[in-house]
Amino acid sequence: MAEYRIICTQRAIFPHGHHHITAVGTGSMPTYYDLVWTVGQVRSALAKPIPDKFYTLSADGRVRATVGAYDCPCGVQTLRSHADGVWSDNLDNLGPCA
Repeated sequence: MAEYRIICTQRAIFPHGHHHITAVGTGSMPTYYDLVWTVGQVRSALAKPIPDKFYTLSADGRVRATVGAYDCPCGVQTLRSHADGVWSDNLDNLGPCA
């Protein structure tokens, strides 16, 4: 099992009018990512017999939010961070992977 900090996201607008994460960038520095993962790659890593872990950190680096697979009611398989009451560690609040 490995742990990966998600630093940034890539999103796309889907036909149903809302966006979904399509890829994430992971790394150890808050402003630099080493690797880009597709949603499919992350979901596969989360589904391994001994799953990898993905997380985000709050802006001050003190609060950690776990990231998991999410099946949107619209039918898209994507990712989301688990609610913890801290807005700055949500996947939707991370910047884009450039």
